[in-house]
Parts: sequence; C-alpha cells; structure tokens
Amino acid sequence: MVFADVPVDSWFAPFVSSVISEEIATGYEDEQGNPTGQFGAINPVTLAESLKMSLQAASLELTAGTPRNISAEGSWASSFVAQAESMKLDVFTPDRNVHEAATRSEVVHTILQVLGLPVAPNSSSPFTDLPAGHKYAKSISTAYLYGIMTGDTDSEGNPLGTVRPDDTINRAEVSKMIALIKDLFKK
Repeated sequence: MVFADVPVDSWFAPFVSSVISEEIATGYEDEQGNPTGQFGAINPVTLAESLKMSLQAASLELTAGTPRNISAEGSWASSFVAQAESMKLDVFTPDRNVHEAATRSEVVHTILQVLGLPVAPNSSSPFTDLPAGHKYAKSISTAYLYGIMTGDTDSEGNPLGTVRPDDTINRAEVSKMIALIKDLFKK
C-alpha cells in the first residue's frame, strides 16, 4: 500500500516499507477497519505501539494473561503489555500509562530488551545531551554502536552530536530503528 504521508523519496520510506512488508507495523484504519492511506510517519509513538512493533520484530508468541498495568487493561495493548510484564521489561511498570507518547530512550531500551541484546556496560556516549547518569544512557550508547540510533543531523546530514533522549519519537524513526536492527541480524 502507498501512504499519502510517506513520499517515496523521503529518508524514511524504505524503513516504513520494510516494517509494513514484514507486518511489524500497519497504516491507520478508520472506525470500520478500512485503511485510511495514512501511516502517521511524523506522529509520536506510544509506549504500547513501540512495544507491539518490538515484539513483532522479535517474532515472539504472546502469553495469555491480564496485565497489572491499569492503562493497558481492556485495550488492544493488553496482551502486549502482559507479555512485557512477563519478560520484566523495565519501562512497563504498573503505573506507567502505555498510551502516552514514548521517549526516544524508552523505545531504544525496550527494543534492546525485547530482542535480548546485551547492553555494553562500558560504552561511552557520543552525544553531548546524554548525561552518563541518564537511566537509559547505556542502552542509547549500545544502540549507537549497533548503528540503529545515529542521533540528530543537520539539513546536510552532518551529525550534531545530540540524541534528545527524553523527547518523543515518531513512527518513522521507530520504523528506521526496527528495520535496521532486523537487517543487522539477517546478516
């Protein structure tokens, strides 16, 4: 499917195509379940959405059960959050609203945990806005080492040395990380 908000010449088009073709993500649907033709590339990703993409990228079977997380109960995310809790994923605490926008660092940390990738214990951050004491600094530095998180660039594509760990992340950016890590482990 072609999405109106994913121009074929955009930096994110190949990554969106990859996650769509592997059924890791889908475009938006209307109330009747019909495709709207929108992917929502620039829309912030919620914790639940990023979890679903991570679990689907890992091809994990979901375990049955009711999540302890109140915000997930009775929602489409219920089984995914129950799985996250059974895996003891750090970000998914009983009181964290999984339908709120996720931060860049939360998504990176979740992807690494779901895929069982070790976090480099002694990695130093190449980013000026990532303090060593940040809760997910080692996860972001590890993602940088894997090449799945490169940080911000200017209009020419030159690195700015920043990663904005506590800012929200959009669907295009998460698609890129998931597609890159899937490609990395195909080799």
